[in-house]
Amino acid sequence: MNDRPQDPSSPHEPGPLPEDSSWEVPGELTGITPEEEAFTPPPEPRPLPRGLFAGLGLLLLLAFVGGGFWYYRHTVLPEKHFQEASRLYEARRYAPALKLFRKVLKERPERKDTLFQIGVCLESLGRPGEALDAFASHLENQPRDEGAWIRTGRILLSLGRPESALDPLEKAVRLAPKNPETQRLLGEVYRRLGSRDRAVEHLSLALTWNPDQVDTLLRDAKALMGLKAYGEALRGYRKAAELAPEDPRPKHGLWAARAQLGLPNDDRFFLVPGKSLGPVTLGLSKEEVLARFGDPDSADGLQTPGGKTFEVWRFPRLTDRDAPGKAFPGCRMVFDEDGRLVQAESASPAYKTEDGLGVASFLNKRYAKRFSGWQETDHRSVGYRYALKEGGLTFYVSDLGGITPDGERRAAVVHTGPLPADDRDQPELWLPLKSPRED
Repeated sequence: MNDRPQDPSSPHEPGPLPEDSSWEVPGELTGITPEEEAFTPPPEPRPLPRGLFAGLGLLLLLAFVGGGFWYYRHTVLPEKHFQEASRLYEARRYAPALKLFRKVLKERPERKDTLFQIGVCLESLGRPGEALDAFASHLENQPRDEGAWIRTGRILLSLGRPESALDPLEKAVRLAPKNPETQRLLGEVYRRLGSRDRAVEHLSLALTWNPDQVDTLLRDAKALMGLKAYGEALRGYRKAAELAPEDPRPKHGLWAARAQLGLPNDDRFFLVPGKSLGPVTLGLSKEEVLARFGDPDSADGLQTPGGKTFEVWRFPRLTDRDAPGKAFPGCRMVFDEDGRLVQAESASPAYKTEDGLGVASFLNKRYAKRFSGWQETDHRSVGYRYALKEGGLTFYVSDLGGITPDGERRAAVVHTGPLPADDRDQPELWLPLKSPRED
């Protein structure tokens, strides 16, 4: 072991640092540039007070709560009130419903239908003047609301002011021409104003657009009967009878309308184009005709110039076994080569269509547009044939005065197809006319 003390001056051992505090390391030995030595670091940021964060959080909370309250107050609550008011109205509790609707108007005045509902409640409460004011205010912002125009016109009509009801109901019709209630009210307005034709026009449109409601059909038909528009009334009663076959009211109306039109009240006396002549239905076989009507008075063959062959049966009087005790005027029946009834003819005025068209009236000017007219070129007589444009029914008239003492002869023919079966293949015998004869 070497116990010899070390020499402080030895070059291999570092000596103690001088105690002089002024001693500094030379700059070239420190490795710091003058710029770095001159740099002064910025002061550290002071932390925000905790109270500031608490205040901001409170403000956000208040804004959220306030916004939610505003939304509830101006949107949710009015909607709840509106729904409750609607429920009360449906329960016919009009007074409390009115109170809630008025509350909705105050809470949310921009809602478009509140004034309308207020008017409806007032109308239901028997306060027509206030209801008119509510509908007028509503229509200032919603001028195309046909419902408000209809209610306005109806109230004015109920107050005995048809002249004032005319304008709102005309506006309602322009907005909703297929609304039967509007057409009905406008028809009543014109009836009270003494315009019979306009009243019939609008009441007829009410029948046309009626959504199959029996009671309103009967009401409109009755109004048309009062206006002596029996044909249109018949249409309404017929439609009601089809909808409610067990209801006696439409049947009574049908009988009344038919009586006014001079029509039979027994359907078995009707001419139905393309289907039947009285009790005789097209499409029956010879066997079915024999079983139902018995033997004919005569039976003959018929061959047309076009080469078609038919068999013609004549019955001077029909006794229908399906209607015991009832006799029908006679007719002529035409069967095709398959033995099927394709044509039935009668000269009896007892058979008519449901709108009154029969052998006694088909030359009336008012029916002219329903026909295609034809004139026979046979030199022995002058004859005319008038076929319905829709087909299925044809009328004949011929002047036989120069040949027989029978004079004029008329007949109605129900047939399949556009023209009678025994005329279809010989159109060269007929020349078209513009309209039926006017004399």
